[in-house]
Amino acid sequence: MKLHFAFLAALMCVVSLIAVPVAAKHGVQATVHTDIQASTPEGTEINVLWTLQDERSGRPFSAHGVFIRLVGSAGDFTEAFADYPALPVGTFQATATIPKGGVATIEIGVAGTMTDRAGNSKRSDWLMELANNPINP
Repeated sequence: MKLHFAFLAALMCVVSLIAVPVAAKHGVQATVHTDIQASTPEGTEINVLWTLQDERSGRPFSAHGVFIRLVGSAGDFTEAFADYPALPVGTFQATATIPKGGVATIEIGVAGTMTDRAGNSKRSDWLMELANNPINP
């Protein structure tokens, strides 16, 4: 009985250690500090600065593979990965290209990969909530 309890206790510790990093990703909010004109011509390169912050604690959030995706009105998009780690923790910058049709929406996330049981991998991003809308008409 003692062995069974010790096994369960050890299993609970392992599960809680695995769950903590996953839980920490929820509630991260992105604030874009660059004004983006919706009417900027396609193909124009712009420097975009943004910060990531945990909503609950207010602490900066940092990761590798952080990107910004500019989405045009017809669904075309461009994507740029942030320079890393050139800025303070939680602050990101990238040179992004305006997509066809200008900028309608912005997505910020961390690039990921999901692999199925057959070994096929595909892109699986984790997107963050935007705290503001930096797009000016």
